[in-house]
Amino acid sequence: MFDWVIAGCVALYVWLGVNGFPPSYILAGFLGSIVRAIVAKTGTIWENLAGGFVGAVFAAYLTPVAVLMLSMPSVPPYAVAFFLGMVGVAITETIIAIGKDYKKNPGKLKEDFRDLALRLIGPKDK
Repeated sequence: MFDWVIAGCVALYVWLGVNGFPPSYILAGFLGSIVRAIVAKTGTIWENLAGGFVGAVFAAYLTPVAVLMLSMPSVPPYAVAFFLGMVGVAITETIIAIGKDYKKNPGKLKEDFRDLALRLIGPKDK
């Protein structure tokens, strides 16, 4: 039984590498999102596991972009992938919370966007 699990993991690792996703970034993002789920202590085990996959997707797509933006050779890309896995879960939870709030009160979202735009465009108070 255990040999099938190992064979499946190896096959997934090879498949991800062939399709252009560095499996090490995905693993680092998944582990980062699991750490985020353990630290936050919210949600069920299934929500935390789903958050792990969200963190892995964030890391897979955004790690190369973030590494190019940082352009710091001393920062290992796996650390960036780990961080993006943690941040990806938080961003997703925030977007879901905004969507739930919008469902309850659609007018409030418009006011929030208007206030944000006025703060960005308007003069700075000193």
